[in-house]
Amino acid sequence: MSHWTFASSPLLIIAAFLLGMLSVWFSYRIWTGNARSRQIMALEIFRLIIIIMLLITLLRPERIQTIQWAEEPAVVVLNDASGSMTTRDVIYTNQVVARQEWITSKLGTDALAPIQKTSRVVVDAFDAPPEQEKPEDVTNLIEGTDLNQALESALQRESNLKAVLVLTDGDWNLGDSPALAAAQYRNQSIPIFAVQVGRESPLPDVELSAVSAPAYGLMGEQISLPFHLHNRMQKDFKFKALLKDGEEIVAEKEVTLPAATDLQETIVWSPQQVGERNLTLEIPVQGDEALTDNNSAEFKVNVRMETLKVLVIDSYPRWEYRYLRNALERDPGVDMSCLLFHPQTGMGGGRDYLSSFPSSKDLIAPYDVIFLGDVGVGENGLSTEDVTLIRGLVEQQAGGLVLMPGRRGRHTTWLETPLEELIPVQFDTSRPEGIALQNEAQLALTRLGSGHWLTRFDISAERNAELWKQLPGFYWSTAVEKSRPGSEILAVHDSIRN
Repeated sequence: MSHWTFASSPLLIIAAFLLGMLSVWFSYRIWTGNARSRQIMALEIFRLIIIIMLLITLLRPERIQTIQWAEEPAVVVLNDASGSMTTRDVIYTNQVVARQEWITSKLGTDALAPIQKTSRVVVDAFDAPPEQEKPEDVTNLIEGTDLNQALESALQRESNLKAVLVLTDGDWNLGDSPALAAAQYRNQSIPIFAVQVGRESPLPDVELSAVSAPAYGLMGEQISLPFHLHNRMQKDFKFKALLKDGEEIVAEKEVTLPAATDLQETIVWSPQQVGERNLTLEIPVQGDEALTDNNSAEFKVNVRMETLKVLVIDSYPRWEYRYLRNALERDPGVDMSCLLFHPQTGMGGGRDYLSSFPSSKDLIAPYDVIFLGDVGVGENGLSTEDVTLIRGLVEQQAGGLVLMPGRRGRHTTWLETPLEELIPVQFDTSRPEGIALQNEAQLALTRLGSGHWLTRFDISAERNAELWKQLPGFYWSTAVEKSRPGSEILAVHDSIRN
């Protein structure tokens, strides 16, 4: 069954009809005014045909064919399942629930019952994060909302599509613009309805999110526990973050959290008991928070009693070497070995001294940290094989390496060896002897260093800053040009700048 119609408004159809009649009248007057000539009549008839065809074209005639579908019409409900739908900002039954949870509850009720009486309802989730077989695949995972793909899939899958309902929390951020799919729907006269789920602005809340706790820590050593705070309120807060071992408060941290911002902080804990500790980090509920169950985080840290094995390598027994050796020797948690390449007297000997460098992987593997002083690569120093073993300890065992250049300038021989890529700065090779100072200088902590666990002598930030100011100064420093990309600067010379 089919019929013709015009895809124009009635007013336009009437105007076209009147214009056509007016053209007929003018043609008739022209014909009668020219003695009713046959040639004029033929010319006017031809002109009228052209005018009528133009008018019909402007009215956009359409042939409509009615097709009786044997298949029941379908209404597709597209449910956004992207990661952002887990955001909790929908108030439902006096509770704050996640966006996806609200959609699930609505779809589980009789909300779609009126539609199901006349159509087949298909609920389809789109853009759900794919399951990763390997944990390392998460780094390559791209999440987002591809509305265009979801709309096109529904159009291709359903042959008798009646309408589409989109339940989502935001605009598209993956794939092509959904306007492309919307144009196809418009051409087929299929309506698209969209319902926004969630708030445009976050609920007032202070959230304690991720706590980056290590798998284990050492008894008696300070363990840094970084944590992240989100302030979604328009005012500042000052409070104490409490670390609890069971019900006992074992550490606390004064926190100043600015309005409407994120903050990375660190709390330092010194465990006093061996074994697996069940810890809880808490922050107090602030004012009119909508969510009160995200102000704490529980985690576990295994506390071990272990001894750090340290190797100290130098040439002359300079002040830094003697100070470090005496400090490590008195520490019960450190098993120290020394290696002294004295340029005049040969290899150093005595208690805790090695006669030669650990020249195999099995011999160097037990060491956790190596202090490398003013020792070069070559004669009366380390060999290329030795520094290769040191690099392997750092790369393969995550061992620590502390570089301590000296006045002999032997650190320049580390360049163009396997050690070069481990050096965090670029040496000034034109001044291998370093920079001698007339006045005492000190190290100044950077913003990163003021809160870093490597530069923490005390849990209190104020007390830690005072301890750094009380440290003895120095009268010599290595000449460097700049830091290398990727390095983290924890402290700098208080007076010399590059």
